[in-house]
Amino acid sequence: MYNDISKQKRHRVIIRAFVTSVVVVWKYVGPLRMTVLGITTILAGLVPACNVYVGKLVLDAIAELVQSGAAGADFSPLLIALGAQLSIMVVGFGISQCNMYVSYLSSSWLALQMNCEILQKSSDLDYSYFDNAEFHDVMTRAQRQASIKPLTLMNRITSILRGVVTFVSMAALVCSLSWSLFAVMIIVVLPVLCAQMKFGRRTYELEYSRTEATRMASYLSGQIANRTTRPEILSLGIIDYLYNRWYETSKRFRTQNVRLRSKYTLLQSLLETVMFISQVGATAYIVFLAIMKSAALSVGSVMMYSRAFTSGMGVFRMILTDLAAFYEDALFLNDLATFNQLVQENNARRLKLKPCEERQVPAVVDRIEFQNVTFAYPGCNQPVLRNVNLTFSCGESCLLAGSNGAGKTTLIKLLIRLYEPTKGRILINGVDAREYNLASLRKAIGVIFQQYLSFAFPARENIGVGCIDAIEDMERIKSAARRAKADSFIEKLPDQYDTCLSRVFTGGTQLSGGQWQRICLARLFMKDSRVFVFDEPTASLDVETEVHLLREITQLAQDRLCILISHRSLRRGVADRIVLLHNGCVAEEGTYDELVAMNGQFARLSRLYHTMGKVGDEMGTIYKTDGRMGTMEGKRKWTG
Repeated sequence: MYNDISKQKRHRVIIRAFVTSVVVVWKYVGPLRMTVLGITTILAGLVPACNVYVGKLVLDAIAELVQSGAAGADFSPLLIALGAQLSIMVVGFGISQCNMYVSYLSSSWLALQMNCEILQKSSDLDYSYFDNAEFHDVMTRAQRQASIKPLTLMNRITSILRGVVTFVSMAALVCSLSWSLFAVMIIVVLPVLCAQMKFGRRTYELEYSRTEATRMASYLSGQIANRTTRPEILSLGIIDYLYNRWYETSKRFRTQNVRLRSKYTLLQSLLETVMFISQVGATAYIVFLAIMKSAALSVGSVMMYSRAFTSGMGVFRMILTDLAAFYEDALFLNDLATFNQLVQENNARRLKLKPCEERQVPAVVDRIEFQNVTFAYPGCNQPVLRNVNLTFSCGESCLLAGSNGAGKTTLIKLLIRLYEPTKGRILINGVDAREYNLASLRKAIGVIFQQYLSFAFPARENIGVGCIDAIEDMERIKSAARRAKADSFIEKLPDQYDTCLSRVFTGGTQLSGGQWQRICLARLFMKDSRVFVFDEPTASLDVETEVHLLREITQLAQDRLCILISHRSLRRGVADRIVLLHNGCVAEEGTYDELVAMNGQFARLSRLYHTMGKVGDEMGTIYKTDGRMGTMEGKRKWTG
């Protein structure tokens, strides 16, 4: 599905990445900062060559003073040379600091913008992408590098540019003495480039191959440290099991890294030794030219050429090192390019599926129709829904019933277009849902899922996010809380509506499951949509709150469209109409009395539901009258 750039030619990767990087940097950093950065980088690159040349003047002036003796000494050449050297040092330091500051400003802004782009684009992706493990690998690598690579990228580009300027100036000095020394300077350093590029490729391949394992290690450590999951982990006694899984994975990563680093260090040491030998040999050769070949070189000239050769070789090696590192960065930057490609493919697919998406959902939703809807999750051949034909009308409440896995929640995910039907279509007021603006559609349909969100925010904000436009409207927030019967416990919290609903943060508190469900119901009432969908809304509620909620749903259904999803609330009065789903199909449909009279699957489930209720009542009565709750004698009485 996704391209592996590590199999592509190195020079093509570097050239393409360099061009892409410059374009990206220019786009986000801006022409002014880039111009200042370029000028200061070029000037900084010239400073070392100026220092080498002025150093020659200082040495020659010293030698001339020594030869002339104290009587005829003229200190002016030395003072001028030292003044020039001091000026170059001060100016060079100023240029370097300016360059570093502008680079920091640019890279920090670049990192922020790239992270923003990834998060914004990920919010536009279809929900189906998040079911794909390979997509999570790409997004993980892109997010991981977005905060690191921009700074590295800026440093690489400026370092390469500065190095090129310095190398050219040093090479000009070396070539003025001997072309053979210049050739040696180039040839000795080239193996360093090959070694570093090979190391960079292997590093990327290693990181690429273990992305999913890295995500698993992060997941395991998160589970161990998560306050929500910790009680069950301690209860099961599996904390050592989870820790050992994390430790073994992390230990394997370290072993792989050490093995790769050991090979690279050994090779690098051999190449460094060759470079040291060449530097000493170059100095000896320059002295040989000065003495044996009558090259008429002064002491300052000998030192200048020797330093130019050594510095030139070092700078050339630095350039190649940056290029090799840039190649490694380019491999990682490919993940960002792949992520952007996914977004483009997603947008193209949307345009193909929904050529007209500017229509707004009407203020009143009279009718929702599922016409021959079939759906299979991405990567699965087995459909979850098969040829579903359903109609929901305004002014009625409908209960979607059925066992776990029957397709009830999937039906709602299709309605709010987290997924698109594999076959068939969904109509809203007679118009294909794909023709409506997506934001408008989701604003018109309020859903509370069984796995609801519990933000570590204050209570007012947890409710207010139901309608962002009215998040500061406390009257509306309190009204939504009253409708969900959440106001009774919120007003008893330390700071009432300003209390943070998590003990992870200072001054926070922790709610029970039932209280959280009431907060989420208040959030749904805050949204005040034309269509309400309740997915197992009474699962964690006490009896009194459940009755209150069902009364609220009945009132809502008078002028809106209400859908209730449950596999337990199978009793009279829960909804106007009941639809029973079985194996992804509509098995039965009608009122409660009609379905009971049919004596089919719903009647059987309803009898089981009422039987369980009677058993619970009988057990509670026995325990209460016997006074020995939980004892073996009490259990024997209940079991008969």
